[in-house]
Amino acid sequence: MPSRPDLAAEEWRGPRHWTSTPVGLFLALGTVGGAVALRESLAPFLGASSPMLPFVLPVALCAAIGGFWLGLLATLLALGAGDFFFLQPVHAFALPTSGDLARLVLFACIGLAISVVSGRMRREVERSREAERILTERAQASAQNARHFRTLLASRTLGVATFRGSAIVEANNAFLDLLGLSSHEFAQRGGKLDWRRMTPREHRRADEHAGRQLRSTGYCAPYEKEFFRKDGSRVPALIGGAVALGRDRGGLTGMFYVIDLSRLRRAEQALRESEARLRLALDAARAGSWAWEPATGRLVWSERNYELYGVDPKHVPTVERWIDAIHADDRARIVDEAEHMLAGRDEHFRLELRVPHRTRGIRWIASIGQVYRDEHGQVVRAAGLTLDITDRRNVEESERAARAEAERVSRLKDEFVATLSHELRTPLTSVLGWAQLLKRSPPGAAELDRGLGVIERNARALSQIVSDLLDVSRIVTGVIHLDVAPFDLGAAVASAAETVRPSAEQKGVALDVRITPIDEPLVGDGDRVEQLLWNLFSNAIKFSPPGGRVEVVVRPQRGRAVIVVRDAGQGIAPEFLPHLFERFRQEDASSSRRHGGLGLGLSIVKHIADLHGGRVYAESAGPGRGATFTVELPLAPESRGMAARLAAPASVRRAG
Repeated sequence: MPSRPDLAAEEWRGPRHWTSTPVGLFLALGTVGGAVALRESLAPFLGASSPMLPFVLPVALCAAIGGFWLGLLATLLALGAGDFFFLQPVHAFALPTSGDLARLVLFACIGLAISVVSGRMRREVERSREAERILTERAQASAQNARHFRTLLASRTLGVATFRGSAIVEANNAFLDLLGLSSHEFAQRGGKLDWRRMTPREHRRADEHAGRQLRSTGYCAPYEKEFFRKDGSRVPALIGGAVALGRDRGGLTGMFYVIDLSRLRRAEQALRESEARLRLALDAARAGSWAWEPATGRLVWSERNYELYGVDPKHVPTVERWIDAIHADDRARIVDEAEHMLAGRDEHFRLELRVPHRTRGIRWIASIGQVYRDEHGQVVRAAGLTLDITDRRNVEESERAARAEAERVSRLKDEFVATLSHELRTPLTSVLGWAQLLKRSPPGAAELDRGLGVIERNARALSQIVSDLLDVSRIVTGVIHLDVAPFDLGAAVASAAETVRPSAEQKGVALDVRITPIDEPLVGDGDRVEQLLWNLFSNAIKFSPPGGRVEVVVRPQRGRAVIVVRDAGQGIAPEFLPHLFERFRQEDASSSRRHGGLGLGLSIVKHIADLHGGRVYAESAGPGRGATFTVELPLAPESRGMAARLAAPASVRRAG
């Protein structure tokens, strides 16, 4: 047995010095005191000889019990006691004689030798005991590990086998189950399986590499391979091994473990199939996917995400780059919504934002995702899908616009019915009133002429209302007849001006008509063009203040005849100009009551101009600053082409 067991430093428990404890001090004092008492009792027999001999016993006892330092303490105490009690002069400390000094030195050497030898023996004994304790603990731990290992082998969780050369000589049930064998079948084969016969040819090179590792290092790193089962099928496995018993004439002998990877492979295959189905679904929906980890700031995009945001796939996606890709008007809102989502407790979220795509313009994107939090409620991950919802947003916008338009049309119809009722009631009331008055008493000539004039005027107003309604009906249904023929535009303008001049004079509005001669006549329906002009002139007079002025200018311009009607009336608000020529639209319902009309005249003007291949538009500097209406009609040969088209068999055209 070696003098010092090969123990780890942390396993050694060194003894405490008895000299540092009260017990050691009392032991040294007690034994030395006992030696003094013993020497005093033997004084009659020993006399003055051998004064230090009894003190050998306490030194040896203290050194044996307490080791070197306690033995040394006992030696010093014994030297002092011997000098005081037994050397001349007794009971006093004095310089000893040469003979006494020799005795003291000899005793000191003997005490020191006893302390050294006893201390070393004591240390060896203590180390031996400590080594036995450690070995016992290791044996118990080894026995426990062996029990655990046997439990693991019996659990059919880990396959373990012993090999000798290329033969498997021992195997547990887990390894036999992997091969499709029972323990009885393994025993029938003589307890041996040929490693090569169990291994497919393409995996033998990996086995050979593992064998070289075993021979050179004594173990091999884990690697994957396949085994043939009893039925000829293959089973994937993770294998690793080590040389346990060295090598003999049969080759290497050792153990290896095997983990069945069948379930892992099936899970991986199921995961691949699931990912493939997900990719198909995302491709079908043209959706992208993303994932974000707040701790690292790592953002992962699918290829479709780059396409949806219009970002170059060469760029690494970051949160900052994602924010930069958002429309500038939506960034602040999206950042606020994202921060609220992260600070809240909701697991699911949806963000809708606009993206200025590089090639496709403004696109609407929906980011739908889920937030994953830890046990403290902190966000650890967020993932979701990205969808292009531009078409849906456009449909929703169209639906909203259509709904608003339907509400507007319904409101216009209600206003039109109310206006029409008022416009019909006023002339009918006059006609009915004068008819009853003339019927009750024979009128005079002057009174009769006046009544018939009122009846005629109101009847004409009713006729005009009905005519406008019929024209609008023809426009809406897509049929309106044009009697196409050459006509003189100047004459049509003069006729329309003379028609409205009485109403202008009655209101005190000056009508100034300036016509620049046009060399060639226009081709179209002269009556409809005169109707167009009459509506414009009447409209200008109606909205001009008393004492105002209406200017009418007719001139040729770049192959077209241009009619300009300018007044200094109440003007038109800029926001109403785009709706000016729509049916039933009037800028102010109250103005319709003051000035009358159904809001159909300008709509009829526009359709007549369109039917003749021309156009009409209005200009105004704003309310109270008058308005200017301009009509452009094509001259020959453009008007002849238009006339030929209008005079064709399909002379009933759809307009508006």
